[in-house]
Amino acid sequence: MASVQEKLADSLSVLKAYQDTHENIIIQGMKTLGETHTKRLIQNGYLEQVIKGWYMPTMPGMEGDTTVWYASYWQFIVAYANNRFGTDWCLTPEESLDLYAGETVAPHQLILRSTKASNNVIQLKHGDSLLDITAAQPRNVVVEPRFGLRIYPLSEALVFCTPTYFTRNAVNARTCLLMVSSADEILKEVADEGNSSRASRLVGALRNVGRDDMAQKIQDYMVRIGHDMRPEDPFLDKVDNTLTSGRIIS
Repeated sequence: MASVQEKLADSLSVLKAYQDTHENIIIQGMKTLGETHTKRLIQNGYLEQVIKGWYMPTMPGMEGDTTVWYASYWQFIVAYANNRFGTDWCLTPEESLDLYAGETVAPHQLILRSTKASNNVIQLKHGDSLLDITAAQPRNVVVEPRFGLRIYPLSEALVFCTPTYFTRNAVNARTCLLMVSSADEILKEVADEGNSSRASRLVGALRNVGRDDMAQKIQDYMVRIGHDMRPEDPFLDKVDNTLTSGRIIS
């Protein structure tokens, strides 16, 4: 009969084999590793439940450690969202911009958009939560390379983020504005739908970061096709326009 140590070693080898063949290490359901192995790994501190039926790897003595959770946070989000919604989901424009700016800190409450959503709140580890809202997807979802998160294209995120994003997340907003390669990226989002108010806001925002030529091109084009443009600066202050752009997600 196998000893306790041998049984645990067997379960650990099953866990390692799973990790070696899956980019996302989050485990869904006891059937993934088998009920016996899963229970044994939980009991010995090698797996921890995130929500019912979903587990993340950990190490003995680190059960409940916030470091383990936040190291697994985005992988859990992707695994859960893909399982529930398939490809019909993405993050909000605001969270998309944070990622473009290089910020990967887990928000206290993350919002997912999906036409299959049920406006449901799920309580996660350490007081975090996940809210899914019934909402349409952007025309072209971008899958960022690090975690596989589904996000808005940069220009579309800038157009459709809330006006308060420019005041609450000014550094990230400015970083993203400096990453836009041409006025055409913005125009294709605002011209077709006649979003003159959103275009006016971005004209003001672009001028704030010193991209006057791009701002003027957007304003001139919108006026030329018949829109009333009233540019307004959404930021609360002016800053030195010498900024370092963040990580580009493509």
